[in-house]
Amino acid sequence: MVLGGLFAFFNFRAVAGKEARDEAKKIAKEVAEQVANEHMQKELPNIIRAYQAMIPGDDTDEEADSFAEVQERGEGDNEPGG
Repeated sequence: MVLGGLFAFFNFRAVAGKEARDEAKKIAKEVAEQVANEHMQKELPNIIRAYQAMIPGDDTDEEADSFAEVQERGEGDNEPGG
């Protein structure tokens, strides 16, 4: 009877530990998603402003042609030896 009690105790402990870990992972994932969404909502105006600052001014056609020319020549790539 003592051996059965010990087995039951350790088995219950192992099952409870596994369930606790699974629940903690689930909660951690939900909290991480919530925090990430809140951060993005807060930072979105800054991100948009940063992208707007990169938008060219009046000479968009000239800059677009310049960018296309550089890409066609393969200049500015990050590959070694290029």
